[in-house]
Parts: sequence; C-alpha cells; structure tokens
Amino acid sequence: MRSGSSCAEVVRSVLLASCDGSRTNLPDHNVFLDFENAVPSESEMHLCSLAEKVCENFLNS
Repeated sequence: MRSGSSCAEVVRSVLLASCDGSRTNLPDHNVFLDFENAVPSESEMHLCSLAEKVCENFLNS
C-alpha cells in the first residue's frame, strides 16, 4: 500500500482482496489501522469532523 493512502482506500483494498469471491484460498491476516495518526482527505473531512463530534459528545456524557 502506498504511503499517504486514505483510511478508506486501505480498508477497501483489504476487504476487496479477501471478500470479493475471486480468491478463495487467501490466508487470514490481522490488520491494524492507525486511526490516531490517520489524516482525512479533503473529501473525508466533513465526515471525520462529524465523527469526532459524536465521539466527544459520547465521552462528555
């Protein structure tokens, strides 16, 4: 995976590789997504801001 890929691109790549049915003999892999250091793209910024507000409201309630 190239450096700077968005989280959505990474997840999509991992899921498609194992879930599209075209390859049935893939080994299981453990996947770690570093959300703490992820940087949303411009198109993902609105959703990221909303998610952050939801998390803050949950933690403050």
